[in-house]
Amino acid sequence: MQKNSMNPYLNARLFAGMTRPKAAMLLIVSERSLAEYELDGRAVPDWLVLKMTEMYRTPWLRVQHLQRNPVFCDIFGLVPINDTEGIKILRVHKEVSDVSKLLPEMVEKTLNKTELGSRMIKECREAAQSLLALIGSEREVAK
Repeated sequence: MQKNSMNPYLNARLFAGMTRPKAAMLLIVSERSLAEYELDGRAVPDWLVLKMTEMYRTPWLRVQHLQRNPVFCDIFGLVPINDTEGIKILRVHKEVSDVSKLLPEMVEKTLNKTELGSRMIKECREAAQSLLALIGSEREVAK
């Protein structure tokens, strides 16, 4: 991701590494509409969020979209997600993804009783820290 935005739709597109023009073309919306969605200037239709999650490969965007809807949160007794939690969720996704890419190599080294190395340990530590930060914020909300 290139920058920390508070907008989950922009974050998802950046996570996918897509430019706004390319994403707009593939989503079949105007660049201007996509820009407005990404700058919180316009509500994003549910059908478009479904297309975004599929195209960007970001299933967590569905959850963040619903958690921005006060009616949905009220019906299911959820606390609407705030922007800080959204960034924490993105961080967890990124860090866990990094570890999962290393998993085959980690398993092989573990089975061969070979040292994992500082890079693998660093990635695991970063994933654990991001998970703990997210869990900590959920506990604060529950109080």
